[in-house]
Amino acid sequence: MYWKTSNYPSLQGLTRKEQQHIVTCAIRKSGKAIGYRFLIATVVLLAVPIVIANFERIPNWSSYLLVAPAGALFYLYILWEINGPIFKAVKTYQADENTI
Repeated sequence: MYWKTSNYPSLQGLTRKEQQHIVTCAIRKSGKAIGYRFLIATVVLLAVPIVIANFERIPNWSSYLLVAPAGALFYLYILWEINGPIFKAVKTYQADENTI
């Protein structure tokens, strides 16, 4: 499991700027789905406590109880992106660049 993109084995030994360039190019080349998923996750993260706080039968302070679970779910989502789609995009990008 990788906690950040700079831990990918194929990016070891590169400068931070080179790592960021490769990851950015890989994400751009793989498509726009990663950006849309991030936007949807952010909107849901911000909207759920607001929606729950507007229910009449639920006390106002109950939305504060959702902060920690929502943050944990968002963090798990980010880890999934780093270890799934972004990792695959970087591998594909580097394989394509090596064949050219």
